[in-house]
Amino acid sequence: MNYLARVESINMSRKTIHEGDYIEISLSNGKFSYGRIAKGKNFAIYDVLSEIQLHIKDISKLPVLFRIAVHRSAFKSDKWRII
Repeated sequence: MNYLARVESINMSRKTIHEGDYIEISLSNGKFSYGRIAKGKNFAIYDVLSEIQLHIKDISKLPVLFRIAVHRSAFKSDKWRII
């Protein structure tokens, strides 16, 4: 799937994220969701809601559920982690 394109670097808790980076999102119910930095400032959300943390090799096989623009402040949340 070649949906990735050039993206500006975004500082995330003193870490810089780039196009193609996978992000783990800790949800309030204790589960995890996953996404990936996509075109521009867009974010691809994978079709998964997991009770355990997943490895990138497993996440990369999942279908993309949707793409959405995400404000840079979301990446600074302690609930979002680069994996």
